[in-house]
Amino acid sequence: MLSTRRALMLGAFLTAFAATVPSAQAEDEAEVQTIRAVSHSIPAGSRAQAVAANAGAPRIIPAGEAELLRIKALAGGSEGATSLVAAGEATELTVRVRNENRRRVCQTDASTGAAPSGINGAVGPQIMVVVTNSAISRYNKNNCARVGQQSLAAFFAGVGVPATAQLKDPRVIYDRRSRRFFVTAVSTDSGNSDQYQYVAVSTDATGRTYNLYRIMLSEGTARFCKRSVGSTWDFPMAGVSNARWFVTANDKGLAGGVRGAILSMDKRASLSGAPMTVKCFNQLPANLAATISLDASAATAFLSPGSGSSSRIERRVVTAVGGGVANDTLTPIAPVVIPTWWAPPAAAQPNGQLLDTLDGRFVAPSIQNQQKIVNVHSIKVRDTAKIRLYHISTLNDAVSPTLIFTPTTVEDESDNLFNASVATSYGTADAPVFISATRTIPGNRNAGRASQLLFSGPADSADSARWRYALIGSSQAQMTGCARQPAGVCRWGDYSSTQIEPGNARLGWGFNQLVDGTGSANQSRWTTRAGLMQAFRGP
Repeated sequence: MLSTRRALMLGAFLTAFAATVPSAQAEDEAEVQTIRAVSHSIPAGSRAQAVAANAGAPRIIPAGEAELLRIKALAGGSEGATSLVAAGEATELTVRVRNENRRRVCQTDASTGAAPSGINGAVGPQIMVVVTNSAISRYNKNNCARVGQQSLAAFFAGVGVPATAQLKDPRVIYDRRSRRFFVTAVSTDSGNSDQYQYVAVSTDATGRTYNLYRIMLSEGTARFCKRSVGSTWDFPMAGVSNARWFVTANDKGLAGGVRGAILSMDKRASLSGAPMTVKCFNQLPANLAATISLDASAATAFLSPGSGSSSRIERRVVTAVGGGVANDTLTPIAPVVIPTWWAPPAAAQPNGQLLDTLDGRFVAPSIQNQQKIVNVHSIKVRDTAKIRLYHISTLNDAVSPTLIFTPTTVEDESDNLFNASVATSYGTADAPVFISATRTIPGNRNAGRASQLLFSGPADSADSARWRYALIGSSQAQMTGCARQPAGVCRWGDYSSTQIEPGNARLGWGFNQLVDGTGSANQSRWTTRAGLMQAFRGP
């Protein structure tokens, strides 16, 4: 039986969801969880060998791969569909962008074995932290030297990692207010349905020592935030606001169907290693991206572009309320009308083998500042994958974006651009936008292998004369055997990350992966890169 206090909290929670949750679906009773911290430091020094993925483990793929492939198979779209816009709706601008070789490159983690890498990176004043499905690493950003590395399982061992569990889908962000790194990873277990969301908060800007926490999602017959103990918590993403850390995720049901969820966490408590309260909001739109909020607003908006095809962006707002995380509220607001998009086609390499490009979801956090919010995803444009950038002017009353922009490179209109992430100080004077993305050019044997690009341009303009991109790196090999995989594609990777250099809004970092050697499909050797680009000032 619920206590009186808990019953009142649950009643308020259900009321907040009345507009978004079908009446036949009940919310989790365990809406709030309090967890304790364990301190841990990454060993100093560089390792000569890359940390391999869990020995003997199956290849690392998202738990919802079958559902993802089903959605993509249904989302064909028609020729030129992305330009179909009803009268009065926002229009889409497409420009071809030139190369600008103002860049610096650091080679980061590499591995053999399970793929994809799951690369994510974040940058502090002196140190950058890189996470992959294999490891967490620290690098000196000034000389690219690795100054520490540890497997994800060893890193989170202090809060309990079951022997049969595998940690995956890591994320890392840097919060410039608190000068802390925030790291997340989720577990799956080969022997049961137990899942845990792991989070870590660094004790300073060096990213060496952390307060570790483990959030129970399902354990035996107990569950938190998941719809059932057997559903799968997948594609978690990290975000932050003035007072909260966030994790968003997809909750894939046993009988099919995917719903979104948000975990809201007490940031202040985590900075000192105190017990941290976590609140769950679930039964939300799938593919709801986390948000990095740069302003001091108590309200943080979360966006979902949908899956497969859509003509709107769903929005939910979490408001941090005084008195603690348990009082946080969630509010649905009007969706944003956009030109219809369809899921991007698989990206062909020069050898004809195809790389997965996902289902049109946002693969990285939205950026919120001064009642404006920005994100980017990959869509279908004339049978190629291209990226589309959104600038939404306000959180509450705008029904159309101020800018919908599709950049492409000048070399070849048949290029594919996918796996994109964005960073900006949008809302401040003369702040540029940076976009990290993967490119393939099917017909170019010399330069068409999967490569990492970093775009930059003005926040409020699609003027091609003011946009540039830098080539951060090109793959030394191509994935093979993709035709033998489900849907005839090789899993490329669900993540990239982009961040503004702390203290300089005109410098942007991008993190992405490359193919470093051949092997069986989805087992090719990979390497990762951190690229730094200076924004082009131009005319």
